Amino acid sequence: NRLTYTRDFSNAAWVRSGILSITADADGVGDLVVPTTASGTHAIVQSPVVPGVPAAMTVRAKAGGYNWIAIQLGSTGAAYVNVSTGTAGSTTSGYSISTPVSAGSGYYDFTVSRTDPNVTSAYIFVANADGGASFTGDGTSGVYIARAQLETYTTTPTEYQDVPTTWAQAYLDAV
Repeated sequence: NRLTYTRDFSNAAWVRSGILSITADADGVGDLVVPTTASGTHAIVQSPVVPGVPAAMTVRAKAGGYNWIAIQLGSTGAAYVNVSTGTAGSTTSGYSISTPVSAGSGYYDFTVSRTDPNVTSAYIFVANADGGASFTGDGTSGVYIARAQLETYTTTPTEYQDVPTTWAQAYLDAV
């Protein structure tokens, strides 16, 4: 997993753009990511150094007032998933989406892959519709995100690898 703080989306490792708040779910599983009331895109992003290779990002998410999220790997394109029904939505060229699988408690696991070898960042957008990453938020609705994993040199996901802090700390904890 090339990401850090893969279950704590309120950590500063996840840069916010158009996000009002990120708060823990009452059941302790995920974080509610709430867009601002401004018109535009609403996302969290990490930018690990991985340019020039294909990648796959696996996310566990559920609806929290908005039913859609978009995953963008790199600076262009996206793939949309309805996290209320567990349905794959539209994709742009070079992207593919695995069939979302129920993870219980309303959450779905899915993987978005990109074969274009220019993945330098991993975005999770709150969306209000399939293709609707740019909209005016209501300030209270959002989506719950429970975990994220970014793998490089592959478009096939492996088992989730939790990185609760930084890579350096995760290594020290393992030895």
